[in-house]
Amino acid sequence: MGNRTEYILLLSSWTWMLSGISTGCGSADVTVVSGDAYGNRFAVKNLLTNANQEIFGQNYWIGPDGTASFILNLGCRRTFDGIKLVNTHNGQARDRATKQFKLFSSQTASGPWTQVLDTQLGDSRQQQDPLPLQMIALDTQTAARFVKLELLSWWGDGGGLQYFGIHRVKEDNLVFSVCGFSYKQGNKIGQVTYDRYFSNTNGFEPETGAVAAPSEGIYLVNFYSHIDSGTSTFQTIQDPKDYYSAYIRLNGQNLEFEGHLKSSLVGNTENQDDVTTGRNLVLHLNEGDKVDVGLDTVMPNGAGLTHSSFCMVEIARSQRNTIYSCGFKYTHRNKIGVVTYDRHLKNRNDFGNEESEESLDLNRGCFVAPVEGVYLVNFDTHFDTGRGPTGKDDKYNVVFRKNGQTLEQASIRTSMHGSDDNHDDVTTGRSITLHLKKDDQIDVFVEEVIPVGAGLTHSSFCVTLIHLVEAETPASAFCGFMEGPVNSEGVLTYDRVFTHVDDYHYGGLNRQTGVFRAPTKGTYLVNFDTQVDSGPGPRETSNQEYYSAYIRKNGKKLQFEGHV
Repeated sequence: MGNRTEYILLLSSWTWMLSGISTGCGSADVTVVSGDAYGNRFAVKNLLTNANQEIFGQNYWIGPDGTASFILNLGCRRTFDGIKLVNTHNGQARDRATKQFKLFSSQTASGPWTQVLDTQLGDSRQQQDPLPLQMIALDTQTAARFVKLELLSWWGDGGGLQYFGIHRVKEDNLVFSVCGFSYKQGNKIGQVTYDRYFSNTNGFEPETGAVAAPSEGIYLVNFYSHIDSGTSTFQTIQDPKDYYSAYIRLNGQNLEFEGHLKSSLVGNTENQDDVTTGRNLVLHLNEGDKVDVGLDTVMPNGAGLTHSSFCMVEIARSQRNTIYSCGFKYTHRNKIGVVTYDRHLKNRNDFGNEESEESLDLNRGCFVAPVEGVYLVNFDTHFDTGRGPTGKDDKYNVVFRKNGQTLEQASIRTSMHGSDDNHDDVTTGRSITLHLKKDDQIDVFVEEVIPVGAGLTHSSFCVTLIHLVEAETPASAFCGFMEGPVNSEGVLTYDRVFTHVDDYHYGGLNRQTGVFRAPTKGTYLVNFDTQVDSGPGPRETSNQEYYSAYIRKNGKKLQFEGHV
């Protein structure tokens, strides 16, 4: 690691989170696409809930006299091997019940349809409430998003059902996840493309650098890269457009502010001109939406982008039962205090009420948790540090706060300064997972600034629910914090664990060994953030003297995509 006394690691945090466990695709997400009914009081939607007693015209479905059908949207693609249903007797009338029906499945509401069941039910007209819940196996296991039931014959005057549901096959907690790695994009303007893909749950192999969303949902998107900016010359010092600029793009359009990465910091020598930077975003995508990264401005003296990684991970498979709020601030400048926001980038709260559904208050800069859960919290910004040298204690220090109290494990600090007025920008931020109780408040607070800098610009603050604590599916979420400083090689260990959700009661983070053990197969979100004190400059050093750390899996370095 070279001259280790010059490189100090401090204020580090790790995050592990099992993703995709709040899929937004359970029984509460089933909706009616279409259906025949005897009247509004006997609508198809009534059969989505199971009641102990039929109440005439309120809580069961009755079809019109004769044949009938309905189509249900399961909310996402589900694998199931049977159905659960309760027949009807039409309340106190006791004159109707379903006899024969067929069931079909499809990936779309318009078909084509595949028959998966043809069966008959017994006469339930004289049975007493509660009518029995019947489990019926399909002819074959199926995976589909839509089901259609066709009523073919009936007991009495017509047919109907009090309740209908599917019997799901236990599925792995795998969600859509794909990450691409580019060893060297260099200074090539245009779409960033990738040499290979990792963390790829769907065997996805895009032909370009764009990733298409397989279904509507909430996705975490991030892009990180090493940037070799080179050293400045007289010509570049005079050029206000001498910087690296890249954008996360949606369907070919730059996400102009919230998706912007910028670095204009230059090195003192050709061996001291690298920085790792990136950006996190949470996006609501429709099926087929394409996300990529475009490099649009380069520094001619730099070697460009290397060791770039781009990841897109599904957080929720629909918008139902989701919370995601993102605020954007064009410029906060050098103002000490809470960061407030100009506008919402995204804002959805399915747990709000009619009076107030906004979780993120723009004017206060404060996110209020509507429900208890595990939340992903991101803040990214451009820092304009100004021309150096500055005072030894000058730095930007930005912290997350919970209920007005500083979270020291969630700070963003930079004291690097520019070599001139045109080379003093860098994009950086912090991403952590927090277990929040209902009504807990999260905001971002600027504690210290560099007086000669222009401050914070293009800031984005996002909070997303990734697991509802009351949900049936368990979660595993751990965040470890190490204050440091550390100036020796080896595995990082942690002083304490500040997020601890262990529903599996197995595995998790051992802070004394620094190792996280996965409690179950799944797609995990892993973050590592740290502040690095690299010592004073300028200095003449070899190309082997730099700070280097790796995320490791089973003791082996993730040599490129896990490199800091």
